[in-house]
Amino acid sequence: MDVGSKRDAVVPRREVDKLNDEQLDNLRVGDQLPIYVLRTPVGDEQLLVSIDRGLELEDWQRAKSYLSSEELLELKVTGQNRGGLTVKFGKIRGFVPNTHIPDLGQGAKPRDFESVKREKIGTKIYLKVIEADRKRRRLVLSGRAVEKEIRQQRLQALKPGQVVQGRVVHLVEFGAFVDLGGVDGLIHISELEWHHVNHPSEVVDKGDEIEVMVKEVDVDRERISLSRKALLPSPWDIVKRKYQVGDLVEGKVTNVRQFGAFVMFPEGIEGLIHESEMGIIGPGYPQDVVASGDHVQVQVVDIDLYRKRMSLRLKKVMHDEQVAPIQENHDNDEDVETGAIKELSLLGSVYETHSQDLTKK
Repeated sequence: MDVGSKRDAVVPRREVDKLNDEQLDNLRVGDQLPIYVLRTPVGDEQLLVSIDRGLELEDWQRAKSYLSSEELLELKVTGQNRGGLTVKFGKIRGFVPNTHIPDLGQGAKPRDFESVKREKIGTKIYLKVIEADRKRRRLVLSGRAVEKEIRQQRLQALKPGQVVQGRVVHLVEFGAFVDLGGVDGLIHISELEWHHVNHPSEVVDKGDEIEVMVKEVDVDRERISLSRKALLPSPWDIVKRKYQVGDLVEGKVTNVRQFGAFVMFPEGIEGLIHESEMGIIGPGYPQDVVASGDHVQVQVVDIDLYRKRMSLRLKKVMHDEQVAPIQENHDNDEDVETGAIKELSLLGSVYETHSQDLTKK
């Protein structure tokens, strides 16, 4: 090799053998390569140099540069040990301690550490150089140091209305958190389904791969609002065609609150019977009138398709109005005979027949 001195430099055979096949195949006359002087010649001795160690020295210089600039690196994981992961940085073997591996959350068990680390071998991960000491041959990198930067990039890439794939990572009382690839978004419990959901586990499980729509992105607060129901057929399209104000409908009470009761229709949508529409006379609460699981007949008071709300009435559903739907439902039932009204109650009537009693509670 021409090094600009009176004598050419020689790369010993053992040093040539350290180069991989790709490096050897790409060598051409005239190429400029970094070299490391193995021995300073005395007299007529040869000037021995190493291309391999020259490339390694160049990698240490690059590592120093990345340390100063705090730039992101994408490196391949080559192995793992009890302390962390090893990665390839040119000719240098870098190290990512367990405490700097993003997927190893605090409180996880050591056996979980090993499983996660094994899965990463052969994959590429984003890292930052946090220590580069050539003399001690220490190149330490961190994945946690890049988490915020990656989150910011991901947040800026997400737009309201965008449909994305994610994995459910955590369930709480008020919704489900979904990993969207480096950043988590929340599906509020009201955005899981069109019908009322008591707990997210009724709809999704941890680990489920689901499709969601981005509703809102707050880059500064690092919050993403998601919706699952926005991608499902809307039952309100059916409501618009099927129901009119004044119709009598049978439904199931799904939730009773201080201000009223929610009733679910067969289409999966819910309407609200406000306490003022429950016929409560004097002191009393909705819980005194209906309970979750009750099947009741209600009258449609108002349908707000824009706000997707339906107001219902219980107090003015009279016994003669109830008879028609019940008889209609059982016109083809040979086991049911017609009868006389036996008793009137706040929620309906008890019908006495020769074969059986039909009670609407």
